[in-house]
Amino acid sequence: MQHADEETLDLIEVLIDDTSIKYLLFIGSYSYDDVDSNHLITKFFKNINRKLSSRQHVEIGDLGKENVNDLVSNAFYLTPIDAHPLTSLIMKKTKGNALFVVLHVRLLCKENLLHYCNESK
Repeated sequence: MQHADEETLDLIEVLIDDTSIKYLLFIGSYSYDDVDSNHLITKFFKNINRKLSSRQHVEIGDLGKENVNDLVSNAFYLTPIDAHPLTSLIMKKTKGNALFVVLHVRLLCKENLLHYCNESK
């Protein structure tokens, strides 16, 4: 959401304010590192927080190396030890950002940069 323009945020606010809409689930995400106190999204959330009776804020931090290794191990059917080199590469590139981890793994697969080798070590 940090890349949304003011008009888009205004539209979302209008939808949230519309009392004729009985049920509305709005899920938005943004990178906390890209937002400061003067950012449009900060102002948007301040306005929304004053108006909403119930709101849930969930903050997702970076994944640890062990979490990424579990993901790599499970996704590629590797033992945790065999997953370590790929995990290290992914952690170096993404710093554990959950979204970037998933995108990086997808990119590696899409670009055919990962290949299965059935040879023993």
